[in-house]
Amino acid sequence: MTPKEATALARRAVACPRWRWMPGMVTTYGQRIARVDADGYSVAYYRGGHLQPVAADALPDLTDPATLGCLLALVRKLHHDPRAFVTFEYGDAIFVACPEGRTTATCVCIMDSEAKALVAALEDS
Repeated sequence: MTPKEATALARRAVACPRWRWMPGMVTTYGQRIARVDADGYSVAYYRGGHLQPVAADALPDLTDPATLGCLLALVRKLHHDPRAFVTFEYGDAIFVACPEGRTTATCVCIMDSEAKALVAALEDS
């Protein structure tokens, strides 16, 4: 994924109505989210360990493993499925969910990367 594509994907993620920052995520500015208040106000560590508010135009770094893990946790919550997962088949990333009350899993989306599959699943929630 090119940097331009990564930025566009991150913008799609934060544009989702149910998007939220989670502790552990990293911004493209290099900030690691330390705390998120109930009203959505976020504070992050910046290089050197200083705490500061998360920039209003900050985007998630979708190449960071912790950020992807947090995004998966968010998508699981929004799909009401603590067992949802991303699997890889024939070079594609497939987000699979089995929402509460259902007995069979459903393929929510198929993309060419884990980040794209999770953002698509977030958009679908």
